[in-house]
Amino acid sequence: MLQRRTGGVILLAIACILSNASVATSAQIYSVVFGNWAIEHNNGESLGYIEVFEVSVDAPGFDGKLFANAELFNSSALLTGSVVNKTTDAFIFDVLYRATASGENANGRLLLSLKGTDPDRLAGSFELDNRFVLINLVRQASRDQTTQNQSPQAIKNDPAKTALTLPSYGLRNIPSGRALRIRSAPNRSSQAIGQMESDTQNLSLLSCTPQIDPVRFGQVSFEGKLELLGGVWCRIKTRDGRQGFVLGRYLRPLYK
Repeated sequence: MLQRRTGGVILLAIACILSNASVATSAQIYSVVFGNWAIEHNNGESLGYIEVFEVSVDAPGFDGKLFANAELFNSSALLTGSVVNKTTDAFIFDVLYRATASGENANGRLLLSLKGTDPDRLAGSFELDNRFVLINLVRQASRDQTTQNQSPQAIKNDPAKTALTLPSYGLRNIPSGRALRIRSAPNRSSQAIGQMESDTQNLSLLSCTPQIDPVRFGQVSFEGKLELLGGVWCRIKTRDGRQGFVLGRYLRPLYK
């Protein structure tokens, strides 16, 4: 499944596109990649999923998962990415891979070509240590559809979909009558894009930066969960569909 020579050709082609084309700044270009995508091999085999979202103005990012059959690691790997270069024809994302079995972290790239005629199917490759996995991204209506090639038991046992992201969350440590700002990026200097009252509940947790080990999160006590959340920024989604970042110290799972 790993492709060295062909992957290198794709990398070179996209690099040429980026060097010869004017840098694109229009939000319309970014809208092409926003949403939920299934990751597929050229033969149609399911390799994982990602969700591309707006981190800040003109700066898309993504998170998701590569299954073990992608063969970059001996297990599946959680993904977090941010765009580093783009034109009207191509995107390059920096990617942080985290192997779910060993916890090993590694840095690589996701290369995407926008030159196809189908906006719901993008060609590209994942790169890690000069190894390439040639892929297609296939647009999905929701992330749930991207797991259709996994068995129900595999989905049930996937810690990344249960311990950390399954429960809904409420706010804590917010004085009564005060509001918590929602940020466009995981830092205090980023733009405030909204706010939540101290009694806000039923928040969805989408991801955390740095990542929290979902296996460990599922094993520790309720107090341990609060401690893990206390050291990260988290991307949340409100009941009315707003998405942004808050400090994890202000979140509490709505279960014990």
